Amino acid sequence: MRICKNCRQLFDPAVNPDEGDQFFDDFLCSYHPGQAEFVQNTGPRFDYADVYKWTCCGKTHVGAVIRGRDYPPRRSPGCTKSPHVPDPELLLNPELAGELESLQERLRELEARESTSPVEGGIFISYCHADGSFVDDLTSRLAKDEVTYWRDEKDLLVGEVVDEAISRGIQANAIFLVVLSPSSINSSWVNRELDEAAHEATEGRKVLLPVLAAGLTVENLPPRIRRFKCADFNSSFNNAYSLLLKSIHARLKPE
Repeated sequence: MRICKNCRQLFDPAVNPDEGDQFFDDFLCSYHPGQAEFVQNTGPRFDYADVYKWTCCGKTHVGAVIRGRDYPPRRSPGCTKSPHVPDPELLLNPELAGELESLQERLRELEARESTSPVEGGIFISYCHADGSFVDDLTSRLAKDEVTYWRDEKDLLVGEVVDEAISRGIQANAIFLVVLSPSSINSSWVNRELDEAAHEATEGRKVLLPVLAAGLTVENLPPRIRRFKCADFNSSFNNAYSLLLKSIHARLKPE
């Protein structure tokens, strides 16, 4: 067994798949040929982890914070696939190679579990309680259309730590629907939830669906939201809901 100098994965040099072989991609090296460059810091919500962008493909990834020090993301997996290239300066004895192989298999299992976690079940609804009546009407329609949603009044349990439960709700749903109104854009809770969801969206793990209500117009939106197409419920609830439902169905995987 050898270590690939590009992706740093353990591989067997004797296994050289040909194009068209079954599971061909599974035996290839996957790595970023570019460099991970610092973009921004995620702040206290995410342990001040740094966000990096790869120069080769432009993808962004969150690095790791280990003992207070920031590390860029691993080179594997990446945007480029090719045969593995052994690192000539690193030789492994069989015992160590076996331990590394077991560890890498465990890491692959954890990554697969993370990538297939239940994040396609429905919608997290972020709103200000001053807009509760509007959200009641909206969730009533969603329930009739059998759309699963997370709402604090329905899903928060007595005794739960509120901010932790809300964060779990955001993570567990593929869509983050934020009700934007004159009250909510000034709500610290809504802005905190939006911060977390926006970070997930930059990583491709979340879809933001902004909803305009209570007379708020696009011109009054915060700059980071203004670039998104909104469902405007100010003029016609039914028309805006039809557009919203179409967008939801386009983004949620079928059961």
